[in-house]
Amino acid sequence: MYVFSKKRGVRKLKETITLLEYQEEYPDAIECFPPTTNEIEAMVYEGMCETPCGCIVELDGYCPHNNPSWCIILGVV
Repeated sequence: MYVFSKKRGVRKLKETITLLEYQEEYPDAIECFPPTTNEIEAMVYEGMCETPCGCIVELDGYCPHNNPSWCIILGVV
């Protein structure tokens, strides 16, 4: 499972750690699904990008929840 928190960014949790356990230390952590290379290419082509919480923003944008776009997280922009 992948998680995103503002403090630590995207992390892959070990199979022995649950989201609730991780949230004890990082309360803002949410489960996320990092995009594939093809999905990133499509986002760049369209000029819009998802955030880890699922909002749609500009490539270099942040959503109302203050989460950055995947393009920012992955260093595309």
